[in-house]
Amino acid sequence: MLALGALLLTLVPAQASGPFDYTNHAILRVHNAAHDAGRMRVLAEGLGDLARRSPSRLPGDVKDVELLGVSSQRRECDLRVSPAAMGQASSFLSAHNFSYTTVHADLQAAFDAQIETNRRVLLSGPNSWHEKFHSYDEILHWMQGKAQQYPDIVDLVVIGKTY
Repeated sequence: MLALGALLLTLVPAQASGPFDYTNHAILRVHNAAHDAGRMRVLAEGLGDLARRSPSRLPGDVKDVELLGVSSQRRECDLRVSPAAMGQASSFLSAHNFSYTTVHADLQAAFDAQIETNRRVLLSGPNSWHEKFHSYDEILHWMQGKAQQYPDIVDLVVIGKTY
């Protein structure tokens, strides 16, 4: 029996490296996809067919359907689907009784938000808290301040002592 990961990787090509625009590309989480090898084979072959039927593209362009990951423990897999392939992908999933949820409706917006968050952290400058060394007392004081500031979500717990 083929390893599940190898089967999927051969049928659904990985994205080439480089800058891409993922505006309106969705991330779909397919539920109960990894229940058994037969169901995963149906999904992988169907996705492979969708990828092959995509309009002709230049080498290195973004694929219309891409498998991003499989969680055999949760029996789920994540797909990136372009706007051009969304109708075909959702029809295929429904026709084969795969339930799914949309994790991100616009992947580019999620990327842009993360980039903006990273930019703000970097712009906080070398005087920011995370850019300096702090003594144990400074760290303890900072943690106690966070526990007072956010008592509903922060608890300070001693998990052990070193000597």
